[in-house]
Amino acid sequence: MRVIIRSESEDFIHWTEPTVCLRYDDSDPELNRQIYNMEVMEYEGLYIGFMSMYHIAPVPDPESKPGVRYVSAGSLPENIPGFDSVDIQLAVSRDTRTWQRVGNETWERVGGPGTFIPVGQEGEFDSEMLYVLQAPVVVDDEVWIYYMGSPDKHDDPLRGTPQQGGIGLAKLKRDRFVSLETQDGKVGTLTTRPLALGDKGLAVNCDASNGELIVEVLDERGNVVEGFGREDCKGVRGDQISAPVEWREGQISSLGQVAIRQRFFLDN
Repeated sequence: MRVIIRSESEDFIHWTEPTVCLRYDDSDPELNRQIYNMEVMEYEGLYIGFMSMYHIAPVPDPESKPGVRYVSAGSLPENIPGFDSVDIQLAVSRDTRTWQRVGNETWERVGGPGTFIPVGQEGEFDSEMLYVLQAPVVVDDEVWIYYMGSPDKHDDPLRGTPQQGGIGLAKLKRDRFVSLETQDGKVGTLTTRPLALGDKGLAVNCDASNGELIVEVLDERGNVVEGFGREDCKGVRGDQISAPVEWREGQISSLGQVAIRQRFFLDN
């Protein structure tokens, strides 16, 4: 079973006792996903892990009552679409010891929700396996992620003969590793827990190219703060990574150190 193990050294000779810091969890039953490797990026005070998630096909075991045994799709009489492949999923940590997986609770199928970088389409160079082999880099307002892609399944007996894979580049705008999206034709809402922003204003990273983002300010009890309601917000449009939000009463910083909630209305 493949897991992520952590060990420290100051001289690359003497190492601390290895400890498991990330492994499959309750979101992986029966699908039997394993973490093949993980590249880590230090980013804005956090550590972001790019996991190569290996999807292994489950096959019923007649000798197990009940239970399943897991074998790779390459050893099955008929291939199982999506399995025996490797895609990229996310994890996050503040200390590199304790990790939290991101989006795995929404994972339903290979390439579906919860997948950060899915494999390519059939016939493309990265249609079966992806591996992030170096830390991503920040270029202006984008994050560039170089990865190795392969059209061969993990246990394909002809894998690499000849080699048909290559190096891919995935790009995203800064801070958009995860996001919330609305359904077409519907307005989505999100309310934060109480936050004390102090003298800081509010800026949002959003793509409202086809709609508008509006924010209203609430007190700790959930009451709208006068002058900072939904109808007072000027709204944010377009695709921006740091768009200031303003109200009829000005910036949110004018409220001082008081703890407030923010309710976002997303229409796209």
